Amino acid sequence: MAAARTRGPVRRVAIAAGVLVPLAVGGAELAAWARPAPTATVLAVGQGQAVLLTGPDGSVLVDGGASPSRLAGELGAHLPPWQRGLSALVITGPGSGHVGGLAGLSYAAATVLVAEGNPPGTAWRAVALAQAARGAVIRTAHAGQTWRLAGLRLDVLGPEPRAAAAGQLALRVSGPGGGSFCDVADLDPDGQALAATHLTGTCDALLLPNGGRSAPAPDFASAARPRRLIASDTGGQLARGLSRAVLSRTSEEGAIVVPL
Repeated sequence: MAAARTRGPVRRVAIAAGVLVPLAVGGAELAAWARPAPTATVLAVGQGQAVLLTGPDGSVLVDGGASPSRLAGELGAHLPPWQRGLSALVITGPGSGHVGGLAGLSYAAATVLVAEGNPPGTAWRAVALAQAARGAVIRTAHAGQTWRLAGLRLDVLGPEPRAAAAGQLALRVSGPGGGSFCDVADLDPDGQALAATHLTGTCDALLLPNGGRSAPAPDFASAARPRRLIASDTGGQLARGLSRAVLSRTSEEGAIVVPL
């Protein structure tokens, strides 16, 4: 409108501004996509849990929630539109809230990381085999190991090596910015107590087990000293005793980002 009402040099300046400003904004957005800050993003997938880890060298998806459509929408909102690959896919447990949303995943992972042993169920196997058919290497992990994925450090807190029964894969993730994020999957209190013995540091943020319906075990909470508690939930009642001052819920806030 300004260009239409003016003439001469002023009109040329208005036209140039109309062209260059959108280009500058678009360039800034592309730069942000190309050089994302290291983060752990708890995705708002409704039932279950899914976490997108973004590092200097790529992205790692931890679980997929229960709904493929919800997961696809969240990944589309948080990954560049041209990205179709992942540095790794981590499956922390065999339940539908962990792997249901991974059915038909359109992103190809270079590595699939699962708990050592032989977790029950067929859904996680189908996901892992589908990724292997696209070139992924399937690896197993146990407590005490450290994995470097996408420029991030993943310390494995569980299951115990050579455990009698396959357990949940619990993790502490840390990034170059000094931040940390912990995910204890659906470990029971005894499993969390064991996981606490493998902590290599505190947890800035802790993803609550069972969508926040369970509180962290006292042993783990004491060792991890989380400053932020995150529930990947669909609403409703959470476990008693959770400090609302440090609690965030995906049902209320949408995706929750933790700097790493």
